[in-house]
Amino acid sequence: SSSRRRHHHYSNNCIVLQSIRGGGVEIDDDDDDDEYDSIEIAAFNDDDDDSSNNTPSSSSILSSVLGAFQKMTIATTKTVLRSIQAAFVYDDDEDDDEPISISTKIVNTLGRMWKAAFYPETGRKSSSSSTTTNDDDDTNDFGQYLSQRYNVPDERVVVGEDSSSSSLPLPSLFLGGSFQEALIQARSQARLLVLFIPDKNNDDDGNNRAAVRSLLSSQVVRVANKPSSRKSSQDTSSTGSFLFWGAKAGSNEAIQALKRTKVKQPPNKKSKKSSSRPNLVVVYPSQVMSSSGIVKTTPKLLAQHHCSPPPTVEGLALWLRALRKRHSRREYRTMVKQLQEIKYYQERQQGYRSSVQDDVNRKKEELRLEQLQKKEAEQQKEHEHAMAQRRLTLQESLPEEPSKEEEESSVVTTIALRLADGRAGQRRFLGKTTSVSVLFDWVDAEFEMERETIILVTMNGQYKFEDWNDTVTTLDEAQGIGRMTGLRVLEKNKKKQDDDNDDNNEE
Repeated sequence: SSSRRRHHHYSNNCIVLQSIRGGGVEIDDDDDDDEYDSIEIAAFNDDDDDSSNNTPSSSSILSSVLGAFQKMTIATTKTVLRSIQAAFVYDDDEDDDEPISISTKIVNTLGRMWKAAFYPETGRKSSSSSTTTNDDDDTNDFGQYLSQRYNVPDERVVVGEDSSSSSLPLPSLFLGGSFQEALIQARSQARLLVLFIPDKNNDDDGNNRAAVRSLLSSQVVRVANKPSSRKSSQDTSSTGSFLFWGAKAGSNEAIQALKRTKVKQPPNKKSKKSSSRPNLVVVYPSQVMSSSGIVKTTPKLLAQHHCSPPPTVEGLALWLRALRKRHSRREYRTMVKQLQEIKYYQERQQGYRSSVQDDVNRKKEELRLEQLQKKEAEQQKEHEHAMAQRRLTLQESLPEEPSKEEEESSVVTTIALRLADGRAGQRRFLGKTTSVSVLFDWVDAEFEMERETIILVTMNGQYKFEDWNDTVTTLDEAQGIGRMTGLRVLEKNKKKQDDDNDDNNEE
């Protein structure tokens, strides 16, 4: 019948699809099964009268097969990529300080690949939660957070023993955020690091509040800011002996810090299991060099307070004083010595840089002076050449001395010159036609003294002539010049010095 034929075609299609998907199928041959009839109608939506349209075409079967194959290929590729990516991701649970065997690393890598392949959402959630936790730990001053969280007064701003304010600002005294950065900062200040993590199981009990009250007390701040020794405070930049760091209970930084410091909770006396209490430990920021030559700062556990009960203000102050005294000969001395060496190294480097800079400046100055001298020499040479040409012109332009006929017919003026270097000269001029400027041209041409720089002064000093360009006044018209006149030739600067000396002598 048509119903049986439709059932046969439907069974064949189910077998093909289930075989592609890798599963099996059960076929019921009962013609009166109502469930089969409903499946038949829903799957094919056939018309009972037309049995030829109930059979799917080969093209639809092929497209279904290709679509399923494509989806399987994409899913498989994504799975393989996630596994490969997870294999090269560093596992935060591995501790750098402890050696790990190769078999353990292989097992951890295979585990990460398995989780990334079949549980991709788990890795995403853990990554997002880890990011959120790290953001919560990024607190500049963790002491303020503890004060607000546990409703404890913050007494860290105090007056020290020397009647001065706290030697470090608050955020530098109680750090939050990265534990590694806190270790590095403590090492740079030659301090031990006090680590405090509240109890996450009993966050609101009195133990956390009591411990926070002691940590934020003024007495503990004075102890933390006191240098490990007088010599360390004088020779280095060390300003205290303890630095505090804290993290929120259950955060990623808190878990990593407890793991790196190898802190273990003491067992409970009744149940002999590890009890849940606040974590208060003191670590030494040790520096070690890896096989690759990189210096790392790692925590070294020095002391742990079991907080059963938490320390009081006086008890915590006494505990920190005892630790400072106990480790002053080794740990503190090592850090202080390193700070001294760093200080000396920086001074040497600064001195070297200053010396190099001085050499550079000296060479620049020498080069500048050399170039300036060279330029001045060139200018002087050009000036001397120009003066030589001018003196030739002046020598040619000087009037000839009057002849005997001219002496009889006109008045002749005789000028005698005396120079400062002992030289002397004499020449006759026609007084009515010779101007004063000719005397300056005569001195410049004959004695090679620039006319712009000289002064002619009478022997008694009553009259002087400074205008070398006076072409109007003749010798007969000039006051102080007669038929026979003696003049001294002085340089302007030297004339000024002579006048000053005369004034001083008169005083």
